[in-house]
Amino acid sequence: MLSVVEANLDDLELFFNLANDKSVRENSFNSEKISFDEHILWFKNSLNNKHRILYKILKDKKFIGQIRLDILEKDTYLISISLHKEFRSKGYAFLALEQIIKERNFYNFKAQIKKENVKSIALFKKLGFEYVGDVDYIKKGEDG
Repeated sequence: MLSVVEANLDDLELFFNLANDKSVRENSFNSEKISFDEHILWFKNSLNNKHRILYKILKDKKFIGQIRLDILEKDTYLISISLHKEFRSKGYAFLALEQIIKERNFYNFKAQIKKENVKSIALFKKLGFEYVGDVDYIKKGEDG
């Protein structure tokens, strides 16, 4: 069973290990390795930031990835996702993102994806996102 739940401080190491995965770093706009001290500060600030929501993706209660939502405007979220390598290309990212989007179907979503990350581009297009230029993909909410 797949579930998407809000992260908490106990998830700090899980997020750190995923963030420093080689392919996660390669597909990030900042591809530098993250120090544990930097991550602790970022993670705690993220949990306390009213404009950011961190989710963990669980498969049969095992951590397999994360979703981050950043509020850009009152009706728009910047959305990002990363999964552990062994759980990619199995449909989990689609199901997790679909759940988050359905729960907030009146909001607009923006994803920023590197041009060479063709799997993520295909994933977001499958979810109804449209390319709007450079690295930006947009999905309009029901009111949008």
